[in-house]
Amino acid sequence: KTPEKGVKRAAEDLDVPKQPKNAFLLFLDWCRSELQSSIPAAAVVKECARRWRELSEGDRKPWLLKAADLRAEYSKMLADPARNSQHAKRQRQAPARQAWP
Repeated sequence: KTPEKGVKRAAEDLDVPKQPKNAFLLFLDWCRSELQSSIPAAAVVKECARRWRELSEGDRKPWLLKAADLRAEYSKMLADPARNSQHAKRQRQAPARQAWP
């Protein structure tokens, strides 16, 4: 069975960092800020996606490099032994979870 709606995530799940944004999502954040005042809100994402498709590889390169930097930072954070030992310590201290009925 799946958990019911409104059930909070366990504390150990909250400790895991979110995955970094990819190049398109970084571009989308920038594009939204540029277009929000000029076109209706419903059309912003559609227009940004159209602009992303029209970008050449050279124009996409800054966004791809930024995404790669964020991915490397995320991987380094996950591999940090101090962080992993703290997480393991919390796992040992956490009460046993009950199985879903």
